[in-house]
Amino acid sequence: MVKEKRIAFAWIGFTDEAEEGKWVWVTGEPVTFTNWYRGEPNNFGKIEHYAVITSPDGPHGPWADLSSSSKQAFVVEFDNTILKNKCPII
Repeated sequence: MVKEKRIAFAWIGFTDEAEEGKWVWVTGEPVTFTNWYRGEPNNFGKIEHYAVITSPDGPHGPWADLSSSSKQAFVVEFDNTILKNKCPII
């Protein structure tokens, strides 16, 4: 969806807010993959603790870190067992 809307960035639920440099998924899932853009994460201004996916390369674009004051779109993950037969997965 990021590519279709032409949104520059979208939050992906990955943060190092609790401990600088220790990136975790907000869902608690283990970190098995990262896709940081060259030079990222850089914690610019010592306030960037939230990962975004960049859309110039579509939904598989590289990641960057931004501060919480940036207003961005976001990606939502649904558990299909909860949604089963209640709404279509697009």
